[in-house]
Amino acid sequence: MDARVNLILVCDLPIVAWGLREAINAQLCQLALVACVAHPSEVAQWIEADKRYVVLLDLDGGNGIEQIPTLLSGPNVRVLTLSTTEDLEQQDRAVLAGACGAISKRESVEVLFKAILKVHDGEYWVDRAATERILMAVAREKGRDHAEQEKIARLTRKEKQTIAAITLGSDASTMEIADRLNISEHTLRNHLTSIYAKLGVRNRMGLYAYAQKHALID
Repeated sequence: MDARVNLILVCDLPIVAWGLREAINAQLCQLALVACVAHPSEVAQWIEADKRYVVLLDLDGGNGIEQIPTLLSGPNVRVLTLSTTEDLEQQDRAVLAGACGAISKRESVEVLFKAILKVHDGEYWVDRAATERILMAVAREKGRDHAEQEKIARLTRKEKQTIAAITLGSDASTMEIADRLNISEHTLRNHLTSIYAKLGVRNRMGLYAYAQKHALID
């Protein structure tokens, strides 16, 4: 049985990808480079359900943190990001997006391999300070979500119907929206004034964006 770590490299910078491939292939006793692809969308074709994988994602090219969720195609796939930046916020965002760690290209190759092995074994490559920052960020996000849910709970049934009518088409006129609701434009404006105040938005476009973000669109 092959006990090596199945590694998939995602890097769209040819010279960097070549260097990483050479470094990985020099560790054949521990690492098995399954594939080297340029885009996260290419990873799924290399995944076998009965095997575990570490995906090494280079963030210095055109691939970003927002693509991490697309790499997590199953419970046996774990992501480790790699970049030149030492921006702690970016590293934290990568972990919050689903990565099991973030490593700087300023680290040694030995440290990179150690991180890959640790992530493969189900652990996280984050230090204590990063763990504390991430936990605080999660707590803040939960607090914000709770605060927004309290705002939404203050909406009346008529106000929720108004939001639903508006989200059917952001370019509809006030008269068209009033007709959908079978109310006058004056009444619609009153509803909107109340909705804006309760949700903390300024206009219909802001309301439309808010409705999308907080799943108020049916």
